[in-house]
Amino acid sequence: MNYNLFIYKVMLYLILGIAIGVCVILFKDNFLKMFEKKDNVSKVQLDELCNENNKFRKRNKELENQVEDLLSELNKLRRKAKDSEDESSDLQDELSVLKRELNKCRQQNSELQLKIEEYKTTCYAYETQIETFKKKTL
Repeated sequence: MNYNLFIYKVMLYLILGIAIGVCVILFKDNFLKMFEKKDNVSKVQLDELCNENNKFRKRNKELENQVEDLLSELNKLRRKAKDSEDESSDLQDELSVLKRELNKCRQQNSELQLKIEEYKTTCYAYETQIETFKKKTL
């Protein structure tokens, strides 16, 4: 009887062990599948995030290049504006000098016109005197 009881106990433990083993294997498979799904989802999400990050990185780089180009263009325009401003200032100075010279020339012209008028009157007076002398001498 002890022997039969011992065999029953061993068989019971064996069946229980097999049942527990099957349960553990099923649980392990389901548990791994859940992690695989999560890993797959995580990998897919990670891949999507990496792709999106790469797109942002490329866009950021393009924008940085565009900003550099715009800054370069801005500096060129600033230099050109400064050159134009300097040139304008030089032209203003030259214009002021020419205006002063023109005023001097106008003043000299007025003085010369007055002298010409004086010479004309003097000349007319001499001509009249000469005519008078000619009439007296004749």
